[in-house]
Amino acid sequence: MLLSKLDKYEGKAVFAAEYTDEMNSTTFTPRVCNQAQQMKFSAILLNRNLDGKPVAKYS
Repeated sequence: MLLSKLDKYEGKAVFAAEYTDEMNSTTFTPRVCNQAQQMKFSAILLNRNLDGKPVAKYS
């Protein structure tokens, strides 16, 4: 997962983007948001077609 590769950035301003072809809003929260919260990152789940609206987000 993306966030596991970002340990060295913990506490710095980091914005992680995941896409719906990789996961959905149900899996985004436990797999990404929980890690983002612990590491003080912001995270967003976007449609792959980048239609402008996030599917889910944590900040």
